Amino acid sequence: MVDAVPDIAVIKDRETLEAYLRSRPIDEARVLALRSAARVMPLLLLQSNLKTGKKPQLTLLVFRCLFFSWAERNFPAHEKKLRPAYAAAAAYAAAADDDAAAAADADAAAAYAAAAADAAAYAAYAAAAADAAAAAYAAAAAADADVAWAVVRADLRWMEETSVVVCLAAPLWLEGLQPRQFFDWDKAFAAELQAFGSDWRVVREFYEALRDGRPLFANLGDKLGSVTLALADEDEAFWERDPDAVTRDLAERLGGGETSQEPEAALNAPSEKVDLFISYSTRNEAEAREINGYFEDAGYSTIVQFKDFGIGSNFVTEMQKGLQAERMIAVLSPAYVASMQCQAEWNAAYNRDPSGEQRYLVPLLIEKTELPPLAKQIVYKSLVGLTGDARRSAVLEAIGKLRRPEVSGVRSPYEFELTPNQTITAVAGAMNTMSVLPSRDPGDARKRLEAAKQLANDLIAGLMDNRFQVGRHYIKELENYRDRLPLDATESIYSADAALRNLRDDLETDMRHGICDRFAPRLQRLIEAHYGLRVYFPELLNFYDDVKQARQAEPPPLEALAKLRQVVTDNTPDVFEPSVDAAFEHAVDVARPATEKQEASSDGGASSSAPTTLPPDPIAGVDPVRAAQHAEMSMQNRIWGALRRAEEGGKVAERVDKAVSSYAKWIDPVLDWLSKSL
Repeated sequence: MVDAVPDIAVIKDRETLEAYLRSRPIDEARVLALRSAARVMPLLLLQSNLKTGKKPQLTLLVFRCLFFSWAERNFPAHEKKLRPAYAAAAAYAAAADDDAAAAADADAAAAYAAAAADAAAYAAYAAAAADAAAAAYAAAAAADADVAWAVVRADLRWMEETSVVVCLAAPLWLEGLQPRQFFDWDKAFAAELQAFGSDWRVVREFYEALRDGRPLFANLGDKLGSVTLALADEDEAFWERDPDAVTRDLAERLGGGETSQEPEAALNAPSEKVDLFISYSTRNEAEAREINGYFEDAGYSTIVQFKDFGIGSNFVTEMQKGLQAERMIAVLSPAYVASMQCQAEWNAAYNRDPSGEQRYLVPLLIEKTELPPLAKQIVYKSLVGLTGDARRSAVLEAIGKLRRPEVSGVRSPYEFELTPNQTITAVAGAMNTMSVLPSRDPGDARKRLEAAKQLANDLIAGLMDNRFQVGRHYIKELENYRDRLPLDATESIYSADAALRNLRDDLETDMRHGICDRFAPRLQRLIEAHYGLRVYFPELLNFYDDVKQARQAEPPPLEALAKLRQVVTDNTPDVFEPSVDAAFEHAVDVARPATEKQEASSDGGASSSAPTTLPPDPIAGVDPVRAAQHAEMSMQNRIWGALRRAEEGGKVAERVDKAVSSYAKWIDPVLDWLSKSL
């Protein structure tokens, strides 16, 4: 019997661990028991003497045991309600099998189900769980028998140096402490569960989330607590059914199985995923702020402690959100290597992508640092000695081919949505949102739109009947205007406005030449009616302000725009609906340089220096060609966003994947231009 409290470094068996835990808070024993049991979960199905028909039953029992053990730690306010659930689970798991793996899980559950709330009782159960886990590894791989105790010591240090909460949310394995056969066991476990049926995915996702330090059942959000309590209320009849029937219910409630979400709903579910999570020691906050600035200036979304972990927020929850980002940036320094918290984040990243094929973990070395052996195997980008543009370029180059997000805050004449058939379609967006003026009939804007359309129809009819002696090109221009008025969801006020501006320019030119004396006042009424429409569409006026105020002296990336338009053409209708090409035609191709406008106007008649009587255009200061280029770039930005959402929504069709790859080759210059113009 060990009387003195041992140091963590000498804990190597059940007796020394129990002696240590008796001196520690009860919660440390609880968390240690859970993590010890969870580590041996893959070994459940690898026993040669376990009958095939018994495997689903044993797996379900252990899942139930661990799930309610985990729930008690995450929902402490409901401990009394959850206690009977995990007590029953412990009893069943203990009776399920005598092998060491099952015993580890039974002891873990028993630690939570102990009636006595004194530290000695919990310490005994937790030590038994860790000892059973060590025995399980000894049976599976004798050469790795000590690994269970090494990882137990790591857990104890975590809890001593940080907190129980951080340890509970951390990956199960420190980098380098996994048994040699760890990846083989994981693959075999996943294969066995897959063979059971699709709904057993709920068990696999539970284990993998614990293993990797990810949030469990994050798809449920705030509903997870109520779903868990509802499961705790189920009687034994629920759990004693056929295991496949039970897991089917679990999958539907927890969202791990194929029956949990309809394909269309999954496809259109909004994604809140960010691009980069920046992991750093608080001693290096200045460097973290600098690096974060480089990424945000380039258009990437980030999660980083100094700006996203507010006062009163749950640190572990925020950290887990960060670990769901596309990449994790590790700001390496001596302080980072020495920090247990940073080590937890590093290990979570490593466990997510152990082979490095996804390049999830991106280390940036900011100081000369003695790295752990395994950390040296991951290629890092050194910023040591770099300053200015060279330092910024090195940071951005480090993330490689991570696809950039669309630029936020850019107004677009059209929006682009992903359909259930995985195609992109154009729809009228925020620019078509009508703003009801005070003391006005809510239907006033639509009445004015209909009146403008009727005026255009009257002018077209007069031109067709040759009542006006003006160029026939007015017919086409008026049809363009009429057909693009946003009386339904397929058109845009910007497109109609661009067509109207062309009409006004042509009329102004003809009036200076003394032409169209009878036609001019009629078209002038239409122009004035349209000016009155603009106030109902504030986003249109804001768009023109954006064009005028763009802080961008560089010319637009015309080659990139041409290539992107070609991608749309080449992939219509397989990926892009015809409405996408029509949107570009209406919003972009309608713009004409001044020389073309001159040629399009009537070419006869005497010149006149008489001033025009047309009302001044409130947005006359906007270059129509520059506006069209801005519109085209903003639309390409929106299309890129829709394509990225398709990728993030899950498996995409090969045709979509090819279109995304083609877009990725040319979209960066457009995103750069828009980012700099804001």
